[in-house]
Amino acid sequence: MSVTLLKPVYKNELENKIERIRVIDREIKKLSKTHSEIKAQICAEMGDQTDAYNSTGQIIATYTEQSSNTFDRARFDLAHPSEYENYTIKKIIKVFRLK
Repeated sequence: MSVTLLKPVYKNELENKIERIRVIDREIKKLSKTHSEIKAQICAEMGDQTDAYNSTGQIIATYTEQSSNTFDRARFDLAHPSEYENYTIKKIIKVFRLK
C-alpha cells in the first residue's frame, strides 16, 4: 500500500488579500441588506411626511420625491440609426473579478 503525501499549502500574500476581499464582500452584502431593510422601515414609518425630527426638533432625515431625465438609447437608435453610430465611442476597461 502506498501513501501519497500532500504538500502543505501555504498561502501567498496575494491569496491572503483575495480571501480578505471575499470576507469583506460577504460583510458588505449582509450590511447592505440590513441597511436596505432599516431604510425601508423608516420610509414606511414616515409615510407621506417629508421630514423626520429628533427629540430636540432637528431634521435628521428627509423623504422626498425626486425626478430625473434619462436618455432612451434604444429608441434613439431605432429612430436614427445612422446618427447613433456617429456618437458611439468604444471604451476598453479592465475588470477585476474574483473566481
